[in-house]
Amino acid sequence: MDINLDSSLYLAIFFDWFSDGFERMGKEGQEAKWRPLCEGETENYPLPAPLEQLEPIQKFCIVRALRSDRLLQASTVYVTNVFHQDSNKTKYLTQEHSSNQTASSSSQNPSTSRSTTIPVSPTLQQDADLLTRQSSQRSVVLLYDDEPDEVVNFFLYCTNLIQTDSSITTPTFQLVNIYGNGANEERILKKTFNKALTNNTWLLLHCIHHNPSFLSYVETTLWEHRSKRTSSTPSMPRIWLSIQRTYSFPSSLYNLCLIAYIRTPLSMKEAMARAFSLIDNDLLRHSSKPEWIPLLHNLCYLHCVLNLRTRFAQAGWDLPTLTSFTNVELTSAFQVAAREFALSDQSIVRLESAHTSSAVSTEANIRPLSWTSMRYALSELIYGARALSEYDQRAIANIVDFWIQPGSIKRDFEFSKIKYKIPSIFFGQQPKLSQLQQALESLSIHQLDAPEACHLHSTNETNLGDDLLIINRLNRIIDALPANISLSTAVHQRPSTPVEDVTINTSFSSSNVWSTAFSSAALYTFSTKKTIALEEYSAMILASKLPKVLTKDQILDRARRNGTPIQSPFNVWIIREAQLMTDLVTVIRTHLQSIKVACDLNQLGTQWSAELANVAHALYYQRIPDAWREMIGPSAPPPTWGLNNFFPDLIMRAEHIEKVLTKGREKHPAYNLSAFFHASSLFGIFKQEVAHALSLSDDVNNGSLIFQCELTPRDREHIREPPKDGLFIYGLYLWGCSSDKNAVEHGISDAPARNRDAYSSLPVIHLTCVSAEKGAQLVSQQQQGADATINSRATILDIYSCPVFYKRLPERRPTEVVCELDLWKKTTNVGQASRWAWRGACMTVKPY
Repeated sequence: MDINLDSSLYLAIFFDWFSDGFERMGKEGQEAKWRPLCEGETENYPLPAPLEQLEPIQKFCIVRALRSDRLLQASTVYVTNVFHQDSNKTKYLTQEHSSNQTASSSSQNPSTSRSTTIPVSPTLQQDADLLTRQSSQRSVVLLYDDEPDEVVNFFLYCTNLIQTDSSITTPTFQLVNIYGNGANEERILKKTFNKALTNNTWLLLHCIHHNPSFLSYVETTLWEHRSKRTSSTPSMPRIWLSIQRTYSFPSSLYNLCLIAYIRTPLSMKEAMARAFSLIDNDLLRHSSKPEWIPLLHNLCYLHCVLNLRTRFAQAGWDLPTLTSFTNVELTSAFQVAAREFALSDQSIVRLESAHTSSAVSTEANIRPLSWTSMRYALSELIYGARALSEYDQRAIANIVDFWIQPGSIKRDFEFSKIKYKIPSIFFGQQPKLSQLQQALESLSIHQLDAPEACHLHSTNETNLGDDLLIINRLNRIIDALPANISLSTAVHQRPSTPVEDVTINTSFSSSNVWSTAFSSAALYTFSTKKTIALEEYSAMILASKLPKVLTKDQILDRARRNGTPIQSPFNVWIIREAQLMTDLVTVIRTHLQSIKVACDLNQLGTQWSAELANVAHALYYQRIPDAWREMIGPSAPPPTWGLNNFFPDLIMRAEHIEKVLTKGREKHPAYNLSAFFHASSLFGIFKQEVAHALSLSDDVNNGSLIFQCELTPRDREHIREPPKDGLFIYGLYLWGCSSDKNAVEHGISDAPARNRDAYSSLPVIHLTCVSAEKGAQLVSQQQQGADATINSRATILDIYSCPVFYKRLPERRPTEVVCELDLWKKTTNVGQASRWAWRGACMTVKPY
């Protein structure tokens, strides 16, 4: 409720019908009424009295203010309430009005009449029917992203519609795949194309962008046919082209053809239906085992989950731009499952037998299903092979383990986060393929459109920004509604802004006045204001925003007196950190002084370098200059982080580095990792110290030592002495899950972060470094203690190797990993250990 309090406050300020309810929200006894609205399915829960009596649009505004992440669901409920329809069915804009009302309103105001067949959400059949009917007037271009086979499926779907239409003479169809641009191939393509024009054949030139010269020839030919079209032959050749969307095709095709985009599904329901459409009757009847059909469902769901996680960018994958999956992986997954079930059914009938017509041979040995082999093939050979990050591979493996197991294909299995169960028809006796597809299409329209459906938590990171799309869609609905007594689409009582006969100040005559006369005056005025603003801001930063830094001699002097040998790895590292801070502040001060002097002497933009001009431009718009960010290194903030955050962070960095330099390794109590330029060096130094204490060589250092950390309830201000063993560290931020320093004995929590920025600040961590053998002994001891603590339920020790990055931003390079920390937690949930990976749990040393 704290996150959306501002939105609710604005709603109460501007609308009286919500102000009374908002005032009562904080009174005693009201929390129990409002909590379900803020935590559950807000759009389906009744509002407290008397708000439940409000109009649907008013309820929609309240839900939007309380739960902006449920905007899709709330808009669907709003449309359903207005039109009194099932939200799972296709809704029409004027379906709720009777024909008499429509006729009456049309007679009163003909300009506001609307057709009764305008769909709010057109179905696939309606889109295909529109293209097939319009293709007689214009050719069709089908754009696609990464799945060209979907274009073929759509074209075949359109041809099937024509074949089932008795009013249309069934034509002939041809599909040509284009792979290269050789002269011989182009000659064959032109011959096939001209033959299709002569015979009026429906032709799909698939992947025509592979041959640019043939594409130019097709375009020229189609333009010629269009120019020669007469009233006796009004139709155009039925030529369909498929082009990858990233290809820069000629813009003239927009005027020549109809453009259709066969995109990757953006909703789970649509993705499930499309994935299941790859299953035919042969694959459906491949095995008679009761686990077979539910497993096909889980394979489709698994494929859709891995694909749709990419929508959530950094929250979904470590490298979202490089992690994508196509129907090739899904078909391979079907093949793996079919082979395993074929072996278990005492036969070696494989998925390819339908193409090779190989004979069926039987074997005497009977073996049970090997779920381990299927999971290995899916997570390592098929889906895991497409992931380029080890953390993405780990998440894929854990998601595969969740969906490909005996427990997940049972009738009573429920995905608790979204309360989803496999449709009951999948457990029936030999269900028909059409029945299974219909069951998937009848799913709740937005039940699976939540981050929880992709094993993620709902945070600001997973907010896809659907507000603009939905509001524009609602405006379109309101504009399309016919006028009647109870409905007026006018928001204000004034005439609409005219779109015709609008006067625009334009001039087509020449002028004798030089074109620079007015522009130079305006430029001078703007430059004067910019000069004054930059001069004042530079003076203010120089006076109070920059930290005091040490000179090189002062740095070396403090390093000699901190009790640590001057040539020790720790002193070498902290001297380097202090020197980097000095260099950074010196560059910032130099830039600001140069800008201030240039503004004083009225030399703005005339006598300075390009770098200084870029710095001045960034400062004027309150952005962090790129020159400063480059000097900070891998932990640099984004330019939009703001100077109001940058300078306090710079002061904090300088003060902490100076404290560490002064006290040294043995006396400094706790280290703020967010203050250092290269925090990874501290972990390397600590591991090297432990390796020397254990007499380990550098060759076996990295492989035999592991970091372990324990979340402590201590405040960093109260820590006066370093620990006897290890380090105290703080300044880390947890993403993907949450943490509460008041309940650190529970460790990280499988719950969304309460912070508006989608991260949780971690408390002070006690970091230790032990050998792998000792770590195994500690795990065994902790496991025994966990079993002895709670005897009524099985308790395990959850250990998660959490990656630590410098920052969360997508601009982070994959190699910028600080370290991995093992988080320990006692839990009674046996499957809890795998959840941290699929949540994408990680740490950063910066809150961005």
